[in-house]
Amino acid sequence: LPESYLPDRGLRLLAYKRLALAKDPDGLKEVAGELKDRYGRVPEPAARLLEIARLKMDMAEIGIVKAEYAKGRVVFTFGPSPRVDPGGLAGMVAGEPRRFRLTPEGKLLCNIKDLSPQSRIEEAKKVLLSLKESDKSHPD
Repeated sequence: LPESYLPDRGLRLLAYKRLALAKDPDGLKEVAGELKDRYGRVPEPAARLLEIARLKMDMAEIGIVKAEYAKGRVVFTFGPSPRVDPGGLAGMVAGEPRRFRLTPEGKLLCNIKDLSPQSRIEEAKKVLLSLKESDKSHPD
């Protein structure tokens, strides 16, 4: 959260704590609403932080333990028990081999062209949505 938006260090730390404790998307909306009510319009860096918190929730839901940006790609690391349909994942990778690659270590590499932070977030959202949809089409 930018210091210019929330100058008091203690209040900034409290806001970070509230974000970390949000358990679901409704909890995040509540935190976003509180920020707006108390401190005014949420600036872009704070909105991005809220989006990243939401991405982490979506990742946890399907068993991705980490996502990071490195060398022109977003790298998704699957945990030991991912909730992703293996056939759907394989189809996604085979359908766009220049965009996706799956490593033996259980990482999904997603090449992206636009390097802006917002583009990385949007790309991660699209990939997670595709993975969630592939799992729904193959129920347990």
